Amino acid sequence: MVSCTSDSESENLNNDMKATSELTAKDIAKYHNIAVELYQNSSYKKKSGKEDVLEIQNAVSKLLKENNPELFQNNNLDIVMQKSFLNQKFVKAENSFDFENFLSESLNQLVENNEISADFANKIKMITTADDDYSQRVVLLNEIQTTSLTNRELEFLNIYKETLVASNEYWNNDQDIQTKRVSCSSGVIAGDAVGAALGLWGGPLLSIIQGAVVSIAINEDC
Repeated sequence: MVSCTSDSESENLNNDMKATSELTAKDIAKYHNIAVELYQNSSYKKKSGKEDVLEIQNAVSKLLKENNPELFQNNNLDIVMQKSFLNQKFVKAENSFDFENFLSESLNQLVENNEISADFANKIKMITTADDDYSQRVVLLNEIQTTSLTNRELEFLNIYKETLVASNEYWNNDQDIQTKRVSCSSGVIAGDAVGAALGLWGGPLLSIIQGAVVSIAINEDC
């Protein structure tokens, strides 16, 4: 594969990942599942109604900090969260999550900032929103991986794939759990994956938090 990422771009990416450089994409995916499970079992999850996506983000951050303080040893949470793509404009009526606009605007911003190519963004958006099952998404992701990508696009793709695998295991591994937890699992796991991958620009901690938040928010809208 050919990379056209400049030295300065690579340095910026390395700086973003430095604080928790020991975390691999698999680690991010593992902690993503931990974060979702913490929320599902917490008092933050309402029995009636639902929290908006920013309330979920605050809850997930607090739960992770309480239960996995090792993730925060070299990270200032306030600074990390400033890079989150999630904001109030993606909260719709009755606290539902405007995932489609979140996805489009986040990818468009990365394209405008020359972080990823428009072609790569379009492929990611297509895979995420298509009415495909888990196996079909994996095939399409593997096809993208055979094309020429920049270092950042490769990192994005790696986090997307690992989170997709972990999320699929979480939501679909047990039929009883699946029935109770989610009714639109294919869309949820794709949302998890792209949320975590978009968090790359804030570092591994944001990948973990943002992926979990998107997962929970989409699940609550099912």
